[in-house]
Amino acid sequence: MDDRSIEQFSRQMLLPEWGVEAQQRLAGKRVLVVGCGGLGSSSASWLARAGVGQLCVVDDDQIDLSNLHRQQFRPEQLGQFKAQALATNLNGFADVKYQVAKVDHDWLLEHGGAFDLWLDGSDNQAVRMDLSRASIELGIPWVMGAAVALSGQLAAFDPNEEGSACWHCVFGEQREALLNCEQAGVLGPVVGLVATLQAQWALAYLGAGESLPTN
Repeated sequence: MDDRSIEQFSRQMLLPEWGVEAQQRLAGKRVLVVGCGGLGSSSASWLARAGVGQLCVVDDDQIDLSNLHRQQFRPEQLGQFKAQALATNLNGFADVKYQVAKVDHDWLLEHGGAFDLWLDGSDNQAVRMDLSRASIELGIPWVMGAAVALSGQLAAFDPNEEGSACWHCVFGEQREALLNCEQAGVLGPVVGLVATLQAQWALAYLGAGESLPTN
């Protein structure tokens, strides 16, 4: 760890639960962020700033004006692809790759095995189903986040942990959300809170070596 890194992450490394070992461990990890909207743009930002080794952010959507109250983009980035804009915003903090792509089961089987953890910011029930199935097939844990109106949801799934549930085991083949932000609206801080907790769980797992809260 060079002098710049020591200074940059000094406040984290002061924590007795963290220290130099956790920071070095985090620097060797790779995280896939699926969806670069409110959840993905915020959780990716926390991970990049914390010192994760590499992030890959994936989304096929473009930034529009209605996104700006809850997504980490600037007005001058309207019309840009979210994945590309997010990577541009974060590359000064970490090594951030991006793909403008639609994530599905086949995409995950081809690309997802290169990562230590997946974060779901897709706001899409069908994508979560694909994440769940591919997670079991590849043995990669993932953290689901959702936010709509004034409430949020958070869950972690680790196929390597005995007793961990799987998303599709709980929800079956339901591939359409009952309610989404376009129908019910959402308050920006609700999205930020869920994304922050996603990042917190990810850091505890990747850096401190804690188990994900799967039960």
